[in-house]
Amino acid sequence: YLCHLHIHDNFGKSDDHSLPFEGNIDWKGFVKGLKEINYQGVFMFELRGKTNNEEMLRTIKELYLNLFKEEKND
Repeated sequence: YLCHLHIHDNFGKSDDHSLPFEGNIDWKGFVKGLKEINYQGVFMFELRGKTNNEEMLRTIKELYLNLFKEEKND
């Protein structure tokens, strides 16, 4: 049972805590899997090393909306 997810991207060698699409995670596959189990929970983006919080929040919102929009169109 999943109620919330702590997500970030990386390259599989260290715990980078990068924005989605900055590493090599299969985000389309990730979203597809969440839809298959009808995930209704919360996303928490765990990001490190970002200094401009307003810009980061805009980027996260855009990435999130685009990722789920793309999945709906596939």
